[in-house]
Amino acid sequence: MTVTNLRNLSFRLQQLDLEIENCRKRLALAPEGSVFSRKITEDTYRYFKRVRLSDGSEKELYLGKKDRTEAVALAQKMHTEKRLQDLLQEKKLLRSVLTYQDTEPAADTFLKSHPGISKLLAESQENKLSDDNLRWKAMPYDRNPNYPEQLKYPTIIPGLLVRSKAEADIVSRLEFFGVPYHYDEVMNFNGKKIAMDFLCLNITTGNIWYWDHRGMLNHPDYIRKTLYCENIFLNAGIVPWINMIVTTETLEHPLDLQWVDLLIQHFLL
Repeated sequence: MTVTNLRNLSFRLQQLDLEIENCRKRLALAPEGSVFSRKITEDTYRYFKRVRLSDGSEKELYLGKKDRTEAVALAQKMHTEKRLQDLLQEKKLLRSVLTYQDTEPAADTFLKSHPGISKLLAESQENKLSDDNLRWKAMPYDRNPNYPEQLKYPTIIPGLLVRSKAEADIVSRLEFFGVPYHYDEVMNFNGKKIAMDFLCLNITTGNIWYWDHRGMLNHPDYIRKTLYCENIFLNAGIVPWINMIVTTETLEHPLDLQWVDLLIQHFLL
């Protein structure tokens, strides 16, 4: 998890503490009992107050028009109680995530304790890119011929131009990790042709992964096109995080390269 994401979790935890405190303050001032309704007509309800007596039994009291304020207060109380449950559950989950992030991964501890095995794994990493993977990377494929004027962003590969700075960044990270890929390859999905941003090989398994970068999600037309392609992908059995990597960005939230590195390490190595 990136430093930015950890900061966001810590900030959210602070927000939760404030919301939990506010909920408890409201509940301390709320009337006793609870409210429930019985439907009379399509749009009409009668409201009743349920109170617990000293002997442990419950009693129902009708709330008429003059009791409307009390009925509203009880409804707000009950909703606040449920909201408090949600906040406490979220806080518990966030605390467990932050606690986990503070512990050293078992795999890292293992490598530190066994330097000889660590050396073997390093040699294995160097040899992962097999001859078959190299041949796949070099094989010719149909590139997207549409809008060639958009191919104006240089990459670290001489002669390879891409359609956005984010795609150029993804190219650099794929090259860094030695992942074979095809850029802007035209694919046929059940008779519909779509140019994939990246087609990648997992260098351990040789399995193909699709990579869809969604870079303008603050534009309505782009969103519609994305949803159209998503439907085609799903009908063709291409599902995010099963055989497709998805990255996103907007003007306010550019692509996080630390996140890209984590995705490559998890899905493609």
